[in-house]
Amino acid sequence: MKWHAGVAVGLGLVLIGALKTWAHVEAARTLTLPGCLGSEFVIRLGAPTAMQVHCWGCYAVLMGLVLIAGSFAWSRWERQIMRPALSVRSGA
Repeated sequence: MKWHAGVAVGLGLVLIGALKTWAHVEAARTLTLPGCLGSEFVIRLGAPTAMQVHCWGCYAVLMGLVLIAGSFAWSRWERQIMRPALSVRSGA
């Protein structure tokens, strides 16, 4: 995978994860419990805690950031180490 593609996929993961986390935080202010015969009980919560707002969006943001950092590291490694090594081998 080219490093540009890694950065693009990483940014997509960060965006999707951030949107999911934001939607989950907004929805965590109420707790809806199903009752009998289709009724629902809505319980209002105070400030949501970290346990109430934790979802897969957090992991998507983390994976996106790791992918972006890895792509930049790969690009730098390829530029500094691989290309000079290949030119030395082909020039000999």
